[in-house]
Amino acid sequence: MPALFTGRARRGPSFQRGTGPLFTSVGVCAVGSGMTNPLLVVYLHTVRGLPIAVATSVVTVAAVVSLVGNPLGGYLADRIGRRHAGLAGMLVAAAGTGMMATVTATWQALVWMGVFGFGQSVMWPAMNALLGGLVPDEKLPRAFSTQYVVLQAGYGMGGFLAAILADPAHPGSFTALYLSDAASFLLSGALLMRVPASDQYKSHEPAQPAQRTRFALGMIFRDRSFARLWLLNAVLTATAFSQLNSGFPAYATTEAHVPPRVISLAYLANTLTVVVAQFPLARLLRKRSHRCALRALCCVLAAPSALVLLGGNFSGTTTAVLFITAAAVIAVGESLHAATVPALVNHHSPAHLRGQYNGALTLAYTTGILTGPLLAGIMLSHHHPTSWLLAMTAASLACLALTKGALLTPHAAPASKTPLPAA
Repeated sequence: MPALFTGRARRGPSFQRGTGPLFTSVGVCAVGSGMTNPLLVVYLHTVRGLPIAVATSVVTVAAVVSLVGNPLGGYLADRIGRRHAGLAGMLVAAAGTGMMATVTATWQALVWMGVFGFGQSVMWPAMNALLGGLVPDEKLPRAFSTQYVVLQAGYGMGGFLAAILADPAHPGSFTALYLSDAASFLLSGALLMRVPASDQYKSHEPAQPAQRTRFALGMIFRDRSFARLWLLNAVLTATAFSQLNSGFPAYATTEAHVPPRVISLAYLANTLTVVVAQFPLARLLRKRSHRCALRALCCVLAAPSALVLLGGNFSGTTTAVLFITAAAVIAVGESLHAATVPALVNHHSPAHLRGQYNGALTLAYTTGILTGPLLAGIMLSHHHPTSWLLAMTAASLACLALTKGALLTPHAAPASKTPLPAA
């Protein structure tokens, strides 16, 4: 089996020099986003006076534009370089979130949220491809685990600052938050320019002849092992990750009559579990195969829907505990995912297409984030909560069938397709 999840990391520095500025860049922009994203609907409806239906629909604009931004970001990462593509995305995102501070009309909210979402959707494939080229393959799970912890810690810190600073009675407080978010992207861009641009450890990859980068999304999806992993990722995002902020809270409040403070505690449990579980799970995966890691991911993410359904059949403290536990289990799935899926894709992708592979992978997240809440809304509005939750559980378990063909190995010449050296 490939050595990505087997053996110990070889001795030496934890990561390649340059990952420090990259992780710091991720953390800084996460703090900014954490100050604004959770309060977007409150800001648009309460402060700017937009109808609640408009305020909630604005949230989806960022995901819709990402359907274009994700593959474009991957292409730009391969075409103009990962750092420059990441910087371009950050500058666009900074412009979008900065202009959100001036919104007074619906069209402005839609346009500037679209600009912000487009910038972020271009940025992330480039950032992930950059990280994938900076560390040796056997350290990819730890590297992406570290990035995810930094990201979640940044979101949490930003949310804490927003809770202190935001005051609907003083619109200027929200203006300051959005301008701070814009500044965070500019600072992140400056830090990004300190990150090395070359792949340092990809010795298994044959040298690529000089060639003009082409748009290769179709070719990437014809890569059957990647296509299986893409589908697995999209389904699990729709059935579990996206439901944490959409279907599960809606069911909890409308069907199970859970008070808002329990939802807040569930989010807190989710964040704390990620921080506590991420690195132990990454270490555990060193002794496991790709297939074992992916199967564990599918099984873990089948549990939250079942727990939420079970919680709806109880009341009081039992219901609260089950909902909070479901959020914590999703966090375990997030930790497994962060240490598994991005590492597999970057281990598999050839250097000259690493950006586009990461763009395609990010597109799977976007697809799941769009379809998951949509399906939940349809099923809940037609009063079929039990069928919906059972379907979420069944779909997650069905992904076990996809793990057999999603064992990604490096793209290399036949003579090079030997397992990587044990770390």
